[in-house]
Amino acid sequence: MSFANIDSAFLKDEVGPLLAKGMAETAIACPSDPVEYLALWLLHQLQLKELAAKEMAQLEEGEKEKEEWAKVRQKKQGSAASVIQREWKHFVKAEDECKYREKRLTEMVQDKERELEEMDDFREENLVVDELPDMTEIERDKATEKARALMLFKKAQAMLATLDKSYVGAIKQLKKPSKNVVAVMKCCFYCCGSTPRQVREWMQIRMALKPALFLEKILAFEPINPGNKRKRLCTRIRRVLRSVTDEELRGESVAVFLLYQWALAMVELREKHDDEVKVKKEAGKEVEDDEEEEEDPENVDPLDKDPDEEAAKLIEEEEKRKQAEEEAKWKAEQGDDEDGDKDEDEG
Repeated sequence: MSFANIDSAFLKDEVGPLLAKGMAETAIACPSDPVEYLALWLLHQLQLKELAAKEMAQLEEGEKEKEEWAKVRQKKQGSAASVIQREWKHFVKAEDECKYREKRLTEMVQDKERELEEMDDFREENLVVDELPDMTEIERDKATEKARALMLFKKAQAMLATLDKSYVGAIKQLKKPSKNVVAVMKCCFYCCGSTPRQVREWMQIRMALKPALFLEKILAFEPINPGNKRKRLCTRIRRVLRSVTDEELRGESVAVFLLYQWALAMVELREKHDDEVKVKKEAGKEVEDDEEEEEDPENVDPLDKDPDEEAAKLIEEEEKRKQAEEEAKWKAEQGDDEDGDKDEDEG
């Protein structure tokens, strides 16, 4: 094949179809300058070809970027899956350790309960009441109730002594504790000298909780101590504990439940002591005691009030009002009965 044949074949294959189409377009348009029209038409076709090539290049680049993104995403998903699996294993391990710790503490508490039941100091029949020559029957009853409450308080202290700082430290790790846990821990911190302002939120309680020091202060706390005013403090704790549901608390944390039982026993002892003091005062006897009245609401900063205590106050006030109404109604009925009996006697 000659060189001329090769060139003609190339032009026929590569240029011929486009040139034929351009000449046909020129013939249809019948421009005044057909050469210029054909040249411009060919230039337009070249621009269309370049635009198509550019779009194809962009499409190919987009597909390449998409493939790269998919690879990066797959890599990140694999890394995230590894992190999730690792964190899940840590979570399961922590949960298992927590369950084991709770189970172990439950067993220790049960063993301690059996041990205390065998001790003479915690038997009902071994209650010791100081008998005084001029003691009345009601004073003797109140003294017996106080002695029983003291025995239960000491028993609660002994049960609390089964805790070590690791179990208290586990309380600190609770991220979202129930209202029951928060209420009990607030009361314990009140016994340690904190104010409502200082332990208003769980984060404040967590920050303030130093396990060893906390246990030391709780075990050393005495609800009856005329030198250190405790009456108002115990009243606050009693009110706050009204909102606690013990069954829910028992299932959430054995350590906090032991603190709750201790707080209840402490409040009960204080109430029995106050009852005994009241009876003695009514009998005209001198008694050493700390008199603490409620704060004046007008002179107390709202942040120094415990919301749970304020709610309990409203409930107590409503209960007292209903009780007063019932007593007034009962007295009125008794008065009507007495008037009727007098009228019958006169008749």
